[in-house]
Amino acid sequence: MTDRGVKLSWQKVLRVLEHYSDRDVAIQFMQKVIHNNPNDVDTYIVMNYLLMNLLVEEDHDESRHDYYEVLIKNYFDESYAKFSDNPKYLFFTGITTYMSEWYFGIECNEAQAMLAKTVELDPKNLLYQWGYHVYSNMSD
Repeated sequence: MTDRGVKLSWQKVLRVLEHYSDRDVAIQFMQKVIHNNPNDVDTYIVMNYLLMNLLVEEDHDESRHDYYEVLIKNYFDESYAKFSDNPKYLFFTGITTYMSEWYFGIECNEAQAMLAKTVELDPKNLLYQWGYHVYSNMSD
């Protein structure tokens, strides 16, 4: 998609779609982005969040609930298989899954384990340390 000859990033296109379109259009767009960029960690992080947010926070067509639930599980499984050693993926996905672990097919302790692994992989990252400590203390 271009705007006056300037190529827009997929992130900018997604923001426009989320603002002006229904969520199904945004999901279809992200499916194409992932298809064209299967090794881009950011695309999966965004798709996992987009689907979780739709299911947990937004009004959506209940007749499509099961479809969204299958999508989120599939994209999580696919992305986790690819990026389970990527601290950025583990951090953002760990927090996302913690908010609705049942949709991802995991338990809270598995989301916490993702955040713990993030700190193991990048122990000097203050954001990762913060996330780990905040979310691991939530279960106390």
